[in-house]
Amino acid sequence: MKLSLTIITSTFLIFALLPSLGEVDEDLDRRSNAEIAVFLEEHFPEALDDINEASESEDEEYEHELRQAARELVGEFYLLFEDIGREAAEAFMSIHRNELIADRIVGELRDGEEEGEEALHLELKEAIAKHLEGILDLERMKLACELAELEERERELEERERELDELDQNRDEAILEQIEGRLREEHE
Repeated sequence: MKLSLTIITSTFLIFALLPSLGEVDEDLDRRSNAEIAVFLEEHFPEALDDINEASESEDEEYEHELRQAARELVGEFYLLFEDIGREAAEAFMSIHRNELIADRIVGELRDGEEEGEEALHLELKEAIAKHLEGILDLERMKLACELAELEERERELEERERELDELDQNRDEAILEQIEGRLREEHE
């Protein structure tokens, strides 16, 4: 019972926390199962444990679902890594890992005895704190990235405005140049 609750919780978390699972982006789906397993072993061993448990229980459909969710999780990691940087990608993984850890602790608290309850509460508090810290860090990094993009767009618009002002100031010359150019074309 405890094992299936953990597996169900893990699946729910992986699916609930990933954006738009209905559409599989090519960038999210370009890695092999072996590459994903190596990645998970390094960055998110808890998810790999769930995949291995599903494999051992010979539930192929469930294992496939977990592998697909892991594939998308890894893809999102690399997209964040490419778009924002390593810190953002690591914060993303921290969010998912600590959410899973918190849910596992809650399961232990529900299934467990009174012994060790205080220690589990402390672990739960730490996991939730790390989870929220990861969310805040990632959102701050996304915000910084968006602000940089807005600043770049502002510079582009200012440059475009200067070009239009220059064209407006030199309107008469531009008109004369175009008239001369058109007249030359007609005579040729």
